[in-house]
Amino acid sequence: MNIMLMSASMKACCVLPPCVWYTPFVFVDDILFLRPLEVIIMKYLNRWISVTPKLEHVFVPVCEQTYTWYLMVVDVKRATVYCLDVTRAPGYKERGERNMQTILLMLAQIFKLDMNLKSFVHVSTDPTT
Repeated sequence: MNIMLMSASMKACCVLPPCVWYTPFVFVDDILFLRPLEVIIMKYLNRWISVTPKLEHVFVPVCEQTYTWYLMVVDVKRATVYCLDVTRAPGYKERGERNMQTILLMLAQIFKLDMNLKSFVHVSTDPTT
């Protein structure tokens, strides 16, 4: 709700929106349930993921089936992913990393489809290179 109010306020003041994507938590559900890319784009591209050549951050709240919440932050300019979480449950780390990899793969496909590509520094995901 606060995001919608902020957006409406900025439109009323003719201020450019921030170069940030805030996705709803159901965005992750669609990705983890392996919905087709076309469905995700149709559902989120215009409302939550606006086209911008100056994207800086992507905030993705994640709610797992065990009702564990964490925030995944993609720093586009530094090509870095952060996971803000306080959970220390056994077996959680592997599941969380696997889910974040799946989310990042879908985000990469979305980034390749539109004008946002200019915002990204292309780096290898292989740490040995």
